[in-house]
Amino acid sequence: MPLTPPIDNILIIKVGTKVLVNVRPDGAPVLLDHVYRALSAQINSLRANGVNVAIICSGAIPAGMLETGYRERPSWKTDMPTWQWLASCGWGRIMELWRASLLPTKVGSMLLTRRELYQAGPERTEALRTLYEHFKQGTIPIINENDPIAHDDIAFVDNDILSATLVAEMSKSRLFGTNLKLILLSDIDGVYHDISDASSVIPIIDDITAFQHVAGGPASDHGTGGMTSKFRAARIVNEAKVDMWITKGQAPDSIIRTLKGEIGSHFVSHT
Repeated sequence: MPLTPPIDNILIIKVGTKVLVNVRPDGAPVLLDHVYRALSAQINSLRANGVNVAIICSGAIPAGMLETGYRERPSWKTDMPTWQWLASCGWGRIMELWRASLLPTKVGSMLLTRRELYQAGPERTEALRTLYEHFKQGTIPIINENDPIAHDDIAFVDNDILSATLVAEMSKSRLFGTNLKLILLSDIDGVYHDISDASSVIPIIDDITAFQHVAGGPASDHGTGGMTSKFRAARIVNEAKVDMWITKGQAPDSIIRTLKGEIGSHFVSHT
């Protein structure tokens, strides 16, 4: 492959399941089209100002439940075949929502496992090169774990860790510059001093160990990653000298305001 100029000014946005999905009283999921549109408007605005954006998106399982009429969300620990089937059925619907919301920007799908990012070899090289080509061509990659083929040996299990691992590998690649950022869009305002007090968001975290005691908090019913997972992700990206934010995805102008330091929690790397 000939030498290519690195792509710089990159923002990776991970969108959690509960940002994009509500649950009805009968347990049926509802995909929130208006949230896709609100996020897409911000993303297109950022791109117009020279930011290269990739989206890591959860929600294939609830989307698959809608597609199939399946009512009880399976556990990946006890019913992996149903989990994989639903993910396979739902991912196309997720892509349709992003494609319609991000117009006129074009999108493409990338499905990854640990095998592509952790193992040195052609798979990692090709994954990073495809990501580079998206930025070069002006398209947005919509990324998710490849659930239909994932198993214990190669599964990330949640997209917080997938996002962080991808960013860490990008930081080591000559294809990408040093101006990398990661935002985790969640259903919480950030990291709380007191989980019962929504006004107690910690705006700056520059020492993860000092705040590890507030990393409690389970995963949601329709998602997998809780606060412990997000702290693990922060450690991975901060060690790669990349900053990370956690913020409420459904807040007005959530992405723009987070980058301005107005909302969310900022995990500061030490360069």
